[in-house]
Amino acid sequence: MTREARSILERLPERLFLTDREISRLAPSVVPWLREDHSRNEILKCLTEATPAQVDSVAGLIPWRLKNFTPEHTPSAAVPVPRPATPVRVE
Repeated sequence: MTREARSILERLPERLFLTDREISRLAPSVVPWLREDHSRNEILKCLTEATPAQVDSVAGLIPWRLKNFTPEHTPSAAVPVPRPATPVRVE
């Protein structure tokens, strides 16, 4: 799961660039979210949504969000429930 966590952190937008060393340090903090079945998109949204236009310290912002935020589960597409066939009267 650490590999998947690294992959997620590597997908952060360019303005939130992390060095390889920072990614290695932070990836274990992403693993619990993966264990809770959060998707890549949910995690990326949690780490990137509503960030300031100018971030002075990405190396400070991302760990803070990992510690203080929790991704929201996005509802999956509703699966249609099968209905019993309606009897048809044939005359």
